[in-house]
Amino acid sequence: MQLEHLEIDIKTILDGISSEANSGIKFDWTERVITRLCLLSKEPEYGFGACGRGRPQGADYGEWLYDICWYVMDDFCLKHLPLVGECEWAPDDYCDGDFQKLLQARADCRLWIFQAKSHDEVESMFEAC
Repeated sequence: MQLEHLEIDIKTILDGISSEANSGIKFDWTERVITRLCLLSKEPEYGFGACGRGRPQGADYGEWLYDICWYVMDDFCLKHLPLVGECEWAPDDYCDGDFQKLLQARADCRLWIFQAKSHDEVESMFEAC
């Protein structure tokens, strides 16, 4: 899996969701992000199984360890995690717990989506984590 291509696809999804929010549409951000990522996992260039919180469209199973994960199974055995992710809209000020879950993940891509009020707050969160 080409991570650079995946990063572009994820950014496109997040930009689209942000545009929808800016249009005044009310929705559950986490559900929207997870659904779009589960659907992306099924695209021909990826073709992975997906687990997602609430078992949204595109998910094969409900949440498993992470808000979103893509997996590869072989004979009912987990073989590989191409992507795991957490959405945190109110992260802890000091090294968010969901971020720490991602640190131990053995996945090609570990995605942490969070919100902050300012660029300085984003930088502070990066420093803390």
